[in-house]
Amino acid sequence: CVAANAAGDVFVAGEWGVSRSIGGGASVEMLGFFEHPLSAIAVGGNGYCYVAPDCGGVWRSSGALERWERFNGQLPDLKLMSLSIVDDSLLMAGTSDGVYVSPLDRPEWSQLAFPQHSVRKLFAFPHDSVAAFLGYRFLLSADGGRSWNDIGMQGYTINALIRTADGHLLAGT
Repeated sequence: CVAANAAGDVFVAGEWGVSRSIGGGASVEMLGFFEHPLSAIAVGGNGYCYVAPDCGGVWRSSGALERWERFNGQLPDLKLMSLSIVDDSLLMAGTSDGVYVSPLDRPEWSQLAFPQHSVRKLFAFPHDSVAAFLGYRFLLSADGGRSWNDIGMQGYTINALIRTADGHLLAGT
């Protein structure tokens, strides 16, 4: 999993930890180890980095990223597959039981959408738009996850989502 912040630092969540590259990849430093492989990462404008192991909840680190703390609150013990930050105020988690959402400043999780469905990928756009891949459907919400429209891609497994500089969404299948 890969994420970047506004300063251009690149964060990689790998088999057992998180690394950060600054200076266009000139150097890489290991920031933290975890007991389980990491399945998701998101970096917010608030200076926090959020990661999710396959199991064990969401973890958050700030500033120098030297200390990690659990950021679970009421989040049930679920398989976590994706994290995405919406408008620098909400953290969304794609889980084995739908989409959960929490404010970035405190772990107050609530279920937002798709109970009893695995949400494998989430991707946030500016102004409350979010794309979600459920393993069999690719959906888009223009209102922060309150309503969703199917946008096609049936028969494909989406492994990666990225937005280009000109605003297009690319899906790696």
